[in-house]
Amino acid sequence: MRRIAPDRRAEALLAPVAGPLGEALGRLPEGPSLAIRVGDAGGFARLEGDSLVVDAALEGPALTHPLESDGPLPPLDRWRRALASVLEGVVLRALAEAVGSEPGEDWRWRGIAVHLADRALPEAGLALPDLALALTTGAPGAHPRAGVAAYRAAEARGDDPWAAARAWVVAGCDPDTWLALGARALGSGGIAAELPVLVERVATADIPLDLAPWTWQPLHVPAHPRGGHVGVQGTARVAQPWAPAGAALDTLATASEGGGALTAEIGFPAGPWEVASARAFGQVFGARGLAFHLAPSGTLRIVLADAFVGPIAALEVAEVVGTSGVVTGRWQVDGPHRIRFARISNEGLTMHGRQSDAFRVPTPSGQGMGDWLAALKDSAWTWEERGSRLVLEGEMMGGRVEMHWKKSRD
Repeated sequence: MRRIAPDRRAEALLAPVAGPLGEALGRLPEGPSLAIRVGDAGGFARLEGDSLVVDAALEGPALTHPLESDGPLPPLDRWRRALASVLEGVVLRALAEAVGSEPGEDWRWRGIAVHLADRALPEAGLALPDLALALTTGAPGAHPRAGVAAYRAAEARGDDPWAAARAWVVAGCDPDTWLALGARALGSGGIAAELPVLVERVATADIPLDLAPWTWQPLHVPAHPRGGHVGVQGTARVAQPWAPAGAALDTLATASEGGGALTAEIGFPAGPWEVASARAFGQVFGARGLAFHLAPSGTLRIVLADAFVGPIAALEVAEVVGTSGVVTGRWQVDGPHRIRFARISNEGLTMHGRQSDAFRVPTPSGQGMGDWLAALKDSAWTWEERGSRLVLEGEMMGGRVEMHWKKSRD
């Protein structure tokens, strides 16, 4: 039989599947011929150089191998398992030849073997138990046969699985690619769509969380009034790490080689900030005495101490008038690098002169700093850290505004 050389005992074991086996062998990647014998394999089968040992338990009398798992799908009978073992052995030997190394047993090796064996004989359903294993565990690192799901996902996005296997075995699979593969494998229309029965996906988890190497983990983070952000360490990645205020976050987290961890972050560089300058309505604005205190809890306190914000043309006014008082409110995560201000109370501000006989009056309605601060809630604000400065952009009073904040000494 092309590609394999079974001894007499192995030939008898494979006789019931000789026809399908011969057809499938011709659909596998080119590689060296593989001798087949029956013995104690310590599993379904074991490669020894150019020889494959198929486990003697596959000769019967039981209908299935003792190591077949009790998963959500019926296990392969011993004839299909023997067929799959030979096809997988041929793929593993061909891959080892292609990359110039000894065959491995992690998900990169075993996954492509299961995938190509199944694709060579799709009517046999050889990969179904392993696809179900991937869906229920999300852990090809702990269950190498579940690695077939990674190759299914690579194929679904237009990649050549055989080329991917050669690349991943030599150079590894980067964290972002692993995240993309997990999103396809566990997402709607992924491997669940191939299974003949409904199989429950791996259960969701909350943060903080440690992730083992080569895992796909669905997340469910309960809603928080402030919102937040999922921080990552190591090779961990999160498909959607930003949780808007008041909304639960349902997304996918992954970790590739070395594993990683997920942490709960507030989603904004909280603390005391002073307004250094602003751009609005085609003008550059200077600022004085205006500090934003954003607490991790989501509370907002704006302290005005002889404050003034205005264009260069208003510098003369700034020399004689200021505003003082405290404004309270809330800040909330609104999306990726985006926050909103809410429930701003601008009562109790005082406008005053800066001379020795200075006047002091409540801030007039419809003008002054109080109304400017109240307008902060007109839109969401994107933010970006640029060195020691924090730049916020949003809309207020009908125009686009860019504020530059610097760390406050308070």
